[in-house]
Parts: sequence; structure tokens; C-alpha cells
Amino acid sequence: MGRGKAWTQSDLTTLSDMWGEKSIPHIAKTLGRSVNAVKIKAWKLGLGAHMESSPYIIFQQFATALGYPSSTGYLKMRLKRDGFPFVRKKVENNSFLMVDLDAFWKWAAKNKDKLNFANFELNALGAEPKWVAAKRTADWKAAQISKEPWTKHEDEKLQRMLEKRSYGYAGIAAELNRTEGAVKRRMCDLGLELRPIKAKPMPWTDDEVKTLQEMRGRGCGYEEIAAVLGRSALSCRGRVERLENPDYFKRDERRRRAVS
Repeated sequence: MGRGKAWTQSDLTTLSDMWGEKSIPHIAKTLGRSVNAVKIKAWKLGLGAHMESSPYIIFQQFATALGYPSSTGYLKMRLKRDGFPFVRKKVENNSFLMVDLDAFWKWAAKNKDKLNFANFELNALGAEPKWVAAKRTADWKAAQISKEPWTKHEDEKLQRMLEKRSYGYAGIAAELNRTEGAVKRRMCDLGLELRPIKAKPMPWTDDEVKTLQEMRGRGCGYEEIAAVLGRSALSCRGRVERLENPDYFKRDERRRRAVS
């Protein structure tokens, strides 16, 4: 049985740098070696348990996998506010902020809106639930929408389109390569009184609601759902909010009727 190719210092450095941050299959592919060869070499180097053999991972490694390689302060604060399942582990005199991967995936399945998988590399945290692939695609598509500061040319075009009285939110957003929410915020920032024309009210069918819920469950964004249903993203968002908070919207409707 022949010997495998020799490990270079560069190989060892790459293995050490990636260990615990990338999946073992990913490391093996990067180094052009078998998964078993990588595991054996890591054991010989004393690199410790990998995230795939331990349910815990250091938060910094977790943040890097999600696409936040440097500044993690804001991410940690936001996730803590959203009930993220952090774990504190003490090793001798040091305390480490850790993430239980099993608990993370359970939390993520219920909080897809709170995570952006656009820069989350495939299997960076080991095996992924099936819904992650659709969520990654949806987030990547959303990332293609312009998030640059509005230009004078865009502001002027927005005003012209409003003055024509022939565009709804969806049409304006598509023309400017912005989200409908971004268009709505920009109109407020500019103090514009004109509004996009309202689409003709269309009652939601049971099939549409089912599609809406299924796509949201897969992590699809409102812009993507709107394109499938032939509705505006704002309409889809509003429908989801009403489905999730029926009592709140009933009270809000009663208040509006009382005022009028």
C-alpha cells in the first residue's frame, strides 16, 4: 500500500487555521486529501475536538462561519436580544462564549428572518438542515438589490415616476433596483407627498396563503415571494404580520373605525 503525499508546512498551517472553523470535508477538499487523512493529522497535531465531534463551538468561530470575520460585537448584541442560545464554558480560569450547534439549528429554524446566509459557506458548521439551501439562495438574491446611498439621479427618477401616477411600489422598486421598503423610506426622507398608485384589492386565497407560509418557512424574502404570487412585497409582509398577530390587528382596526 503506497504512502500518501507528504504534508508541507503550508498544509499544516492551513489545517491549523481552518480546524474548528470549517467542516472537515471542506478542509479535506482544500488540501486535496481524504477526510480520514485530515482527521489523523489533526489528532497527531493535538488540535483538539472539531466542531463536528463536539456540540460546542467558540462564538468567534461561529461568527466567522456566518460571514462576520472581524466585528462581532453588534452581532452578539443583536442575537442576545433575539433570544439566541449562548452558552458559557469555563476552562481553568478562562470563560468562553460558546454556541451549542444543535441548539443553534433549532433556534435558527424558528428565527430565519434574524439570520443572513448570503455569506454563510456551505456546511461551514457541519451538516445543514434542508431549509438552509433555500434560505441561502434567497439571501443571496436579496443581496443583489442596491444598498448604496441614494443618488440625486435616483431621487429625481423616483419623483418623476410618482408624478406619472402609473407606478405602484413594485414597479418603482424594480425600476430603481431597490426593495419596496427602501422606496417607502426614501419617500419619507424626501418628504414626498405623492404616493405610488394602489393596486386593486385582491382577496388572499387559501392557496396563496399556503404558498406564502411555505416560502417564508423556507426562508424566502418578501421580494421573492411577491414575484411568485404576483403581489407587492409590502402586501406579502402585511399578510404575514396579520397572520402572526391577528389580535393586534383586530384591535388596530377597531381603533380606526372608532376614530372615523
